[in-house]
Amino acid sequence: GNIFNRVATVGNPSIDSSVTDSPVISHHDKVSDANAATGAFLYTEGGELANVAPPPARYIAAHRNRIFAITEDNRIWFSKEYQNKVGLGWSDEFQIPLDGLDHDKPTALCGGAGELYIFRERSTWSVSGEGPSKTGVGDFYKPRLIDSNIGSLKNTPTLYSSDGVYFQNKRGIFLLGGDGLKYIGAPVEDLVGSNRVIAIRQHQGTETVRFAFSDKVLAYNYREDAWANYTYSLSVGETIVGMENLNDIIYVIT
Repeated sequence: GNIFNRVATVGNPSIDSSVTDSPVISHHDKVSDANAATGAFLYTEGGELANVAPPPARYIAAHRNRIFAITEDNRIWFSKEYQNKVGLGWSDEFQIPLDGLDHDKPTALCGGAGELYIFRERSTWSVSGEGPSKTGVGDFYKPRLIDSNIGSLKNTPTLYSSDGVYFQNKRGIFLLGGDGLKYIGAPVEDLVGSNRVIAIRQHQGTETVRFAFSDKVLAYNYREDAWANYTYSLSVGETIVGMENLNDIIYVIT
């Protein structure tokens, strides 16, 4: 077979009106075969799986030095392990097998404590293991069912903490902890209603987990098992669109 070596680095031209007429970049190869043979081998020569462009994704999560993605056709892809100064690689062989996708589609992901939690419309699963190498050796373990009746709302955020995973179900807010699934949102059920969580952040200073909605932030104190409701004076047409924690200071984004 053929062996490919790198012989040159071709830079991209500046994007301005002078290059709009021609999308072609030409390179004149004057390198001898002897010198070409000293160039770096193509990455696949060492057995690494070839990179492909992943399909469009609607949800992503970081776990075990990889990115996991729920694609628009409801599959779960995962990347090769991240390497410093190397672009993230994907292979169409790196997917988590899921049965019953027609009636129980994946909705959200969360990584923590060596487990990837897969939330679906009607169930919750977890996946453990190191995953395959870039050459395809090894794999994750088969998904393990946690609950066959409780899943999460589509594309809603999750948060992993030392207490477990916080997420939103069609009923309300749940915590998946060491004792299993716990419905912690009963006291604020009326406040949540049909609203969707926009962001979830932990605030260690007050021992709370904050849940941002379009018009308010609900704070759950995990030590006292109690709730607080933060409301904001929003102008007409103004809504909350995000929330971040920087140096243990909560910022609400409108």
